[in-house]
Amino acid sequence: MSLETAWLALLGLLLAGYFVLGGYDYGVQMLHPGLGGRKEGREAGRSAALDAIAPFFLGNEVWLVAFAGVLFGAFPHLEGTLLSGLYPLIVAILVGLVLGNAAIQLRRRSRSARGGAAGTP
Repeated sequence: MSLETAWLALLGLLLAGYFVLGGYDYGVQMLHPGLGGRKEGREAGRSAALDAIAPFFLGNEVWLVAFAGVLFGAFPHLEGTLLSGLYPLIVAILVGLVLGNAAIQLRRRSRSARGGAAGTP
């Protein structure tokens, strides 16, 4: 096995890890608005879904950072060509990642119309 093949295998492993954990995380985020059938069970269903992804939340971005680091270290010309050519797409993906993570993290902060805790004036 050549060194290039080993680096490509490592890149494939990193992307596979991201797609497995990222698919789980983003799938729950996309299904989150429709979880819970009746009004009484809606909050319990949503809380159960958020508790299920808690161990993996924000961990899947580490796979992307590691992928970019290996790509930069092993194939610098490919990385320069790839990232500069797809700059608008990469910025859109990063904005989507930030907004999705912020929505999940800030969801439990607002309990009233004013954004404070329930029962506070």
